[in-house]
Amino acid sequence: MYILSGYRYHLSEGPWLQLDDITSQPTTRHHVPIWEQAISIKPLETRYCIGGYDLLTRRSICCPDKCQISGQHPYCFTCSRSIQFNPAFYHVAPSQLSSHQQHYNLEPHTVYLAYFGKNMVKVGIAHTQRLYNRWLEQGARAAVVVQDMQDAYAARSLEAWISANYRIPERVTSGQKQQYLHMPYHFDEASMALRYCLNLISEESDGLSANHPIQDLQAYYFAKKQPSTLYEPTKERQHMIAGLVIGMVGEVLIYKQQGYNFIQPMKQFLGRAQVVFKEASQPLTVNIQTKLDLFG
Repeated sequence: MYILSGYRYHLSEGPWLQLDDITSQPTTRHHVPIWEQAISIKPLETRYCIGGYDLLTRRSICCPDKCQISGQHPYCFTCSRSIQFNPAFYHVAPSQLSSHQQHYNLEPHTVYLAYFGKNMVKVGIAHTQRLYNRWLEQGARAAVVVQDMQDAYAARSLEAWISANYRIPERVTSGQKQQYLHMPYHFDEASMALRYCLNLISEESDGLSANHPIQDLQAYYFAKKQPSTLYEPTKERQHMIAGLVIGMVGEVLIYKQQGYNFIQPMKQFLGRAQVVFKEASQPLTVNIQTKLDLFG
């Protein structure tokens, strides 16, 4: 039985689902590209731990005990401890962080602006090597680099300064992102909004360039064009989600069923849904990095 334990983005193959086969000994982890795949997702009454993360090797880890858990936290105690990452690292002394995170925080980080729709722009930071993954995991429709920084502390300082001085939020809620999916996306509008913010920041900041290119991220989400009309399934229909996958934006799956295009947030199903593909699309084991919420 394949349990949904995560999702990520491949820069040439689009969105992938991470599935844990809890019937194998030990549990095996698989990653499956989902564009144009017929898929069914069945919510379960039992919730399973989605595993931990090794910050040293940058690899996700299956839960070794196939733990059943309760509540909203998706990890068992053991796997939660394995992550060893504090997203609010700037509120504590470096000595209070794990040795792996101390090293991680001293590596290059990037400050960026991300566009989600209707002139909604947020500021954030990410490890420079996983910048694109961070944009896609959040569901940004377009994004631009503000500045590459020497470490996470310098990046966080610039992020906080931008947010405070220009009233650019550091967070966009899942509900807001879903609402923006119902609105037409135009790269020209996204570029204007991002360029306006970038110019404002660079004019008042020595050493910041306004010449970074705006990145259009739409092609990473959809194999073809985004449907113009999207529907949200009723709660009564959520005993089974089934259809042909059109794309995925951040955590939101978009699929076609009976001629209608539906959107479905997937975060709520982590560890508590069984995923089934057609026989021709059985998962293949791939050892790759998976989703981890690092910073904002």
